[in-house]
Amino acid sequence: MAHITSARRFVLLLTGASIMLVGCSTDPQTNRSRPMLVTQSEEAEVGTKAFRQFLSDPKIIIIKDTPVQERVSQVFAYMVTAAKHSAYAEHANKLEWEVVLVEDARRNSTFSFPGGKVGVYTGLLPFATTDGELAGALGHSIASILARHTAERISKSNLNQLGQSFFGLGGSWLLGISNQPTVDPTLVKLHQEEADRVGILLAAEAGYDPDEAFRMWVKIFGPGPGPRLDALREYLPEARTHYNASRSEVPLLTDPT
Repeated sequence: MAHITSARRFVLLLTGASIMLVGCSTDPQTNRSRPMLVTQSEEAEVGTKAFRQFLSDPKIIIIKDTPVQERVSQVFAYMVTAAKHSAYAEHANKLEWEVVLVEDARRNSTFSFPGGKVGVYTGLLPFATTDGELAGALGHSIASILARHTAERISKSNLNQLGQSFFGLGGSWLLGISNQPTVDPTLVKLHQEEADRVGILLAAEAGYDPDEAFRMWVKIFGPGPGPRLDALREYLPEARTHYNASRSEVPLLTDPT
């Protein structure tokens, strides 16, 4: 028992040393501290590669040069411009942003890859009939990129693997950066909440009415009470403050409304 206790203490010290060597990161919007074993360039490289692989799938149909696609691109451009003037400006300005519209009426969502890559499924469009509603959905995915959620999942997954490997390999260990992080439901929930909050604030800063963004989520989840809608409702007063401030300033591009 004493041997195991000592070994666990060693793993904790080793894990702490790994975090100190590579560093922690503090989110500039939420001020939440998190371990970060992946650099921004590594994260962007992994995300861009995964995005290209996704696009190369013959089953994926990308819609181009249509009014709907142009609308998605325009709203996305406003959102990215707002991101480049937000608390995440330093990170946002380093990324090569890109958005695609994917033909899939069954999926009513957006998705993202690190490095500034975002996709919109056509199944979302019936729920996002106004630009403000579309901005709410895009904001969630853009926020996940800005907050570096994928890098945090990779980092925490590798730290967990470090401890498991020490015991599983008879005292030996190997730390490697994996781009296939294990899923931590608690962390996934936290990231979802952060992306919802930062996303609706970003939409407001881009000049889109946060009440429209919230309305889009109500359309998707239904009007009844629920933890996610309740949380989004709590973010609205803060988002309205950002929206009113954005309306009193010179528009970043042209007036999105």
